[in-house]
Amino acid sequence: MGCPLRVRPITLHKIIFQKYVYRRQILKYLAEEYKRSIPWVRKQIFEYEPDVKVHKPREVVLVCDATFYGKKSAKLGTMVFKDTLTGEVVF
Repeated sequence: MGCPLRVRPITLHKIIFQKYVYRRQILKYLAEEYKRSIPWVRKQIFEYEPDVKVHKPREVVLVCDATFYGKKSAKLGTMVFKDTLTGEVVF
């Protein structure tokens, strides 16, 4: 795949941020992947400013689904809301 450091700095900030936040990679593993220190990785994450999502209120038709798992005492589950008109998952 090539060296992960041969990426433009803004893109590198974004890639590291996304790996840390969305893929839940820990600082230690990111530091090993980029052959840098943990403070350097932390700096890259905090320097990135994600785009602000603009919410546009609209009418939606929701379909909900819930899945429960684990023991009854744990009461664990996941609920998903989906707009049937656009197919978008609504959070």
